[in-house]
Amino acid sequence: MSGSCGRTRGFRPNRDCARDWVNVSVGIVWQLCLVTMPIYLVLRNGLGFWISIGIIVVTTVFMKFNWYDRLEKEPPAPEAGATEAGS
Repeated sequence: MSGSCGRTRGFRPNRDCARDWVNVSVGIVWQLCLVTMPIYLVLRNGLGFWISIGIIVVTTVFMKFNWYDRLEKEPPAPEAGATEAGS
């Protein structure tokens, strides 16, 4: 542990922090609209309902391209019968 000074092998700083914060902000708006949309439906407020639907569609498309498509691909999980080092 001596001399490590908080350095971890394989550690990489987050270079996409600003984009992540935008995605979090848009995700909060998306979640809020998912909550308000059925409330407007029960209260029979058609304008609020359709505005919520519109915002949900726009934020979903935004998140698809700005977040989901940019997720890192995970390596496939090893099969149950596979062993390491070929033994």
